[in-house]
Amino acid sequence: MPEFNRKKLENGLTVLHEKRDVPVTTVMLAAKQGAINESEKEKGISHFIEHLCFKGTEKRTIKEISFPLEKVGGILNAFTSEEITAYHVKLPSRHLEIAMDIIFDVFFNPTFPEEEVAKEANVICEELRMRHDDPRGHSINEIKRCLYGEPFGLDIGGTEENVRSMSQKQLLERHRSVYCPENAVLCVVGNNEFSDVLGFAEKFAVEREMKNGQAMPEIKFRNLAESETRKELQQAVVAIGFHFPKMAEKERYAAEIFSAILGEGMSSKLFTEVREKRGLVYRVRSELDTGKNYSYMIIFAG
Repeated sequence: MPEFNRKKLENGLTVLHEKRDVPVTTVMLAAKQGAINESEKEKGISHFIEHLCFKGTEKRTIKEISFPLEKVGGILNAFTSEEITAYHVKLPSRHLEIAMDIIFDVFFNPTFPEEEVAKEANVICEELRMRHDDPRGHSINEIKRCLYGEPFGLDIGGTEENVRSMSQKQLLERHRSVYCPENAVLCVVGNNEFSDVLGFAEKFAVEREMKNGQAMPEIKFRNLAESETRKELQQAVVAIGFHFPKMAEKERYAAEIFSAILGEGMSSKLFTEVREKRGLVYRVRSELDTGKNYSYMIIFAG
């Protein structure tokens, strides 16, 4: 049976650990900071910071971040969501120390070189264009915008105007103010001892206090209905969104079961009726995006 441990270190870092009898370990370090904490003018800054954290640290170049992990079979990545920004690596359990060393370095000590800021702004703008050109991804973004007013309803990646206007100073100041042990959670799952996890966490963490509180602009609910015509597309895409119970609400469990029965998987009601029985679509499913402060369900068909 898996062994679960939790401890809060003296510097404020919360450590979660689950020991499993498998030779693979996942290390994830997350800041309790995401798109939900951004104003309309700074929308996209959390996502921009996530990209820049891999562009070099005080003691590592870009290649020195990825190569030591990948040469032992590791996979390194990160993501920005509404309420957290997380950095993670999966690799053989015996290489836990190098995983934690690099993840902590990337998380706490990036330098955001000036030349990389301008370059990465271009990369992010291409990512925004890619999502816009993907009918499914674009329709999901539009559903969120129809369900919530600004700033929450905006794309997590922000706008091209916002991204290109962010300076190295602005990005670094934001990083240093929120990427602090007391505002972070470390989660390690794999065949490693809790004592080793704690030892490496204390060894690699920095001493840094939060400078500002976690501001969260008001989340404004709305219900809009919109359509968009694109001449270059041959397939129609239909998406419907609903406000749903939030993570801490009791009804959340019923909502998850409802979504699973309705549209998650080949045995779901939507897949069985709309695709298998009627042959009307290639893809049809339901999805839940749920957090502490928001929640909505999407039904997508195309």
